[in-house]
Amino acid sequence: MTDLWKHFSAEVKSSGRRSLGFLAAIPATALPRRYRLRYTDASDSDLLSAALASGFIQLAVFGIAYILLFLSRLGSYRVFPLLEYAVDIRSIPIGYLAVEGAARFLSAHGSHEVLPSLPFVVIERIGSYFDRRREALRVGPRVPDRVTRGDGKACDWCVECWAAKLDWDRNKYLMISFRGTYYEVVGRETREPPRPHTYLLKEPPSWKLVVKPEIYDPDESG
Repeated sequence: MTDLWKHFSAEVKSSGRRSLGFLAAIPATALPRRYRLRYTDASDSDLLSAALASGFIQLAVFGIAYILLFLSRLGSYRVFPLLEYAVDIRSIPIGYLAVEGAARFLSAHGSHEVLPSLPFVVIERIGSYFDRRREALRVGPRVPDRVTRGDGKACDWCVECWAAKLDWDRNKYLMISFRGTYYEVVGRETREPPRPHTYLLKEPPSWKLVVKPEIYDPDESG
């Protein structure tokens, strides 16, 4: 009886953690991947479910707000109320966010992609620009990655990088596609500039599941 109670308690706790993780993933799916990984480690299937919920909530909230705002201003439009409202600078942001919510919902449902919200993407791009500027001052001008063979035991490839690869650092389940083969990050080293960040890649065991790997091309890293 004691073992049964322990098993039941463990299941309840596990279910509670999954529920909390799913709820946390709903707003996180609006963020670019770089920031999203800071707030959730949900699986791909949970992220897609959270993205569906996030897109639907965004569509519903801003869609209703768009309609209510139109009704409240209906008397101020004289000739073509719908057209005048659609191009009104005060209503455009709300209308855009409603349309974006629909696009995010359809992206998660149709193409199984988590589409972030454009305002957060703009913030991320600005942040990335200043990060690169700081990194350039610290280690010198940006240079392409250098990929060398490993010893075949500890690692298969060594990837030396000018800047840290945030996805590689934060996503412990990430698989990397390089030259038609899948690899996982098995270690990290710090070396001298201009490539202070070194990642050790190794082919994973055959039993490991590969889902949506990141395609890596060192020629596009500069």
